[in-house]
Amino acid sequence: MPKVDIRAPQLYRWTCGQGCGVTHPEWHYSASGMPAASAPEYFRRSAGFTHISYLASFDATLPAEHLDDQAKIARLILEARSRGVL
Repeated sequence: MPKVDIRAPQLYRWTCGQGCGVTHPEWHYSASGMPAASAPEYFRRSAGFTHISYLASFDATLPAEHLDDQAKIARLILEARSRGVL
């Protein structure tokens, strides 16, 4: 993976460099729970959001927020820190 772009714990894309043996666009995509053909478009639409996740006894993920909502992101980060995950 010469390059990796991670949007969420189970939503990312990567370049394979030389030798993957597949003729394809520049990026490979992984989007958990959806068909591989849908992943590139879903990835494109997810731009501008942040996902803060952490493991707890109930394995929770904090909600996604737009990057321009700095106050809400600060609250989510504070919550994550209070749980000892950041």
